[in-house]
Amino acid sequence: MRGWPRHLAAMACAAVLLFLLGDVASHVSAGLTLPYDSRHAHLNSLGEGQPFTRGYQYVADRLRTGDAVVLFASSELVNRKTPFVAHNFLPDRLGIPLVSLGRGYFQSFPEYLLLSSLAPQLNASSRVVILFSPGWINLNRVPPNFFPYYLQDDLVYDTRRHGGDLGDLSGYLHDRSDDLEHLSPALREVMRALPVGPPSRPRRLLAWGSDLLLQARGWSYQWVAALYKLSAWLDGGAPPALPPASEPDWPDLERQAIADETPLMTNNQLWVHDQYFTQYLTDHPHGGASLFGQETHEDVELSYLRRNLELLRKHDAKVLLVILPLNGRVYGDLDRFQPVRPQIHAMADELGVQLYDMWEQTPEIGLMGDGMHIGSLGWVRIDRAIARWAR
Repeated sequence: MRGWPRHLAAMACAAVLLFLLGDVASHVSAGLTLPYDSRHAHLNSLGEGQPFTRGYQYVADRLRTGDAVVLFASSELVNRKTPFVAHNFLPDRLGIPLVSLGRGYFQSFPEYLLLSSLAPQLNASSRVVILFSPGWINLNRVPPNFFPYYLQDDLVYDTRRHGGDLGDLSGYLHDRSDDLEHLSPALREVMRALPVGPPSRPRRLLAWGSDLLLQARGWSYQWVAALYKLSAWLDGGAPPALPPASEPDWPDLERQAIADETPLMTNNQLWVHDQYFTQYLTDHPHGGASLFGQETHEDVELSYLRRNLELLRKHDAKVLLVILPLNGRVYGDLDRFQPVRPQIHAMADELGVQLYDMWEQTPEIGLMGDGMHIGSLGWVRIDRAIARWAR
């Protein structure tokens, strides 16, 4: 028993030293900025299983410095390669730095997890655009297969280090535990540190130990981040220069976008790509496709959208929210989204967020590429809204 005070004192000293070293590393990491590089204007994911992801620190630096617009969106970013998609067009043609992040299922819940972890980076210089797809209300916080793309251990450690809330993540992990495979060590520690229901005494001890382990890894993670950024900063080379800022002929660009899409829509009057129409006829030979299931989850989706906007506005970040259209020639039940729109409008007004609502735009060739994804004309209109907002 005589040795316990010394052991406890040693553990306390080690914890204080680790905290101080982590604080030093945090300042080192903040002093090293990965430069904006238009060759990395789109991040399909944050790393896909790497222990540390360049994408995470790259997005963090864009938010902290405000040297580029950060665009959050979903599968519309990767559905079809077009020169008019924002991460191609705005940097390469208009000289507006922008980085987009997203692929399928990157919607309000994973956006919230990411923004929560990066909250210390947000400030009045941060510029964020969120493309909101009405189809998102079909899902309850997205399926578990998004983890390899958007949720890495560094996100968990960063959130715990600055005292952020991991309760939503823990609740999701426990709710979907039967569907989850190959959880990382950090995610397992989150589940242990934040158990569901009234825990027994042994589980409380396990939770305390897991939370302590998350804190320790969060502090030590700062050195991993600092060393990685130093390596990338030294080896990265000079990024290509952007063209001078310019104001294009937007009506002419719309005509170009329509011309880009027209050859892809030759066999139908739905104004969708031929390949999609062929599949549509296979699935719905008599037409009458429906998008929304019997149960929708607009309350969950709008709850996390609100939390994203509140977090951004709390730090005085500049935000543009875009409501995307859907193809009314394909789906016959789009009226089910209509009651949701006023709620989003009211939310944006309340929080001082600029809103660009594309929902009621007149259908025309090129606006949509299929039932859910915008086409080249849709991207030109989004590009114009972002350009005006960013300048």
